[in-house]
Amino acid sequence: MVTRVLDDLGERDWLSDRRFAEQYVAARRGRGFGPLLIRAELERRGVAGDVCSRCLEEKDPEWRDVALRALRRRFGESAPSEPRERAKRVRFLLRRGFCSDHVRNAID
Repeated sequence: MVTRVLDDLGERDWLSDRRFAEQYVAARRGRGFGPLLIRAELERRGVAGDVCSRCLEEKDPEWRDVALRALRRRFGESAPSEPRERAKRVRFLLRRGFCSDHVRNAID
C-alpha cells in the first residue's frame, strides 16, 4: 500500500530527490555555503551523488561570488591587513565548504 502511494507520487514528480536537491542547493547557497559542504549535507540526507552533482552544476553560480558575499557579510568590505587575519578568513571559507580555488579567488 505505502509503496504504491510512493510510486504514484514519484511518477507524478511530487516526490523527487532532484527537486529537493535543487531547492536545498539554492537555499544553502543563498546563506553563503559552498559546494563541498552542500554536497556532503545532501549525501547525508540520502540524495544520490549524481543528483547532487547535477544540481550543483546546473545551478552553477559563480562560487567565487558566493564566497565573496559570505566574506563581506562576516568581515565587512576591508581586505585582510595581516597574515593572521587572512588565515582567519581562509579558515572561515573552508569551514563553509568552499574549495581552495574559490577561497583563493575570493581572498585575492
